[in-house]
Amino acid sequence: MARLDISDWPGGVEPVWTLLDAKSAEALGADPLAEDSAVRLADDLSETELAGSAFVCNALVLLGEAGGGDTLWTGTNGNLRMTDVKRLRALMSWPGLEATERLRAGKTYREQAVGELHLLRRVVEMAGLLDASVLWFDLTPAGRAMLEPGARGALQALLFRQACWHMDLSKHVAGRPRGLPGWWPQGDVGIVLWSLSEVGDEWRNTHTLTTLCAVPDEDFETVRWPAAATMFARHILDPLRWFGLVECDLAELPHELLWRKSALFDRFLSFDVRLADPGAATH
Repeated sequence: MARLDISDWPGGVEPVWTLLDAKSAEALGADPLAEDSAVRLADDLSETELAGSAFVCNALVLLGEAGGGDTLWTGTNGNLRMTDVKRLRALMSWPGLEATERLRAGKTYREQAVGELHLLRRVVEMAGLLDASVLWFDLTPAGRAMLEPGARGALQALLFRQACWHMDLSKHVAGRPRGLPGWWPQGDVGIVLWSLSEVGDEWRNTHTLTTLCAVPDEDFETVRWPAAATMFARHILDPLRWFGLVECDLAELPHELLWRKSALFDRFLSFDVRLADPGAATH
C-alpha cells in the first residue's frame, strides 16, 4: 500500500498511527499467531464476557444446528438453502440490524441476501469448523470442540483472526462505494485496531475515527472523503460491533452514529508496539 502525504488529511488531524515506529507498524500487519506479530488475542474469555459477541453467540447457533437433528442442507454455490436461512434468522440476533430484520419478517431470502449470516457462515467454514463437502453442512472435529463448555474464548479468537486477517470482508459486507479499493482499510487492520485502542475511549463519529485510525491509500486521491468513512464503518466498525468490541449510539445530530470501544476490546486485544516518539504515548 502506498503511503500518502498527510499534510492535508481531513480535519487537519494527524492520524494516530503516525506515532508508531516503522518496525511496530510492520509487526501490526502480521497474523496474531506469527512470532513477530504485535497483536495478541486473549482466548481465555468467560461466557459472561462474551455475552455481547454476536459472532460467537450466532456461531454457536450455526454449529449447534449443523450438529443437531435437523440437517443444514447445502444449496447452489455451497450456500445454505433458503428454508435453512429462514430458520437460522429466527434463532439469531444481530446488534444494529433489528429494523432490517423486522422488514424481512415473513419473507424468504437466499443466503447471500442476508449479509450478516452469509459472512458468519463463510467465516465459520473457512475457519475449519464446518465441512460442506457433501450435500449438507457437517461439523468438523474442531467445530464439535467449539461446542464444549469453556470454548467460547477460543472461538472468539479463531473467528476474529479468520475474519480480519484471512478474509476480504468487502466481498461479504454490503456498502462499498464505487471506485474504492475493496480491501481498504482491512489491509492495515492491525494498525487500525491499535489506533482504536488509543482513541476509542471517547464517543467519536465515523468520520473522526476514519481520520484518526485509517491508513490512506493512493486510490483515495480522486475519491470523496465521506465515501472512505462509509467503508471504514462497513469493513471495520460493524464487524467489530458484531464481535462485541465496539458499541455505537446516535449523536444529537440526526442520523449520525457515535462509536467507542467496549470493555471487551481491551480485555480481548493487546499490543506490543514502540512509538517513534516515546513521549507521545497516550496510555
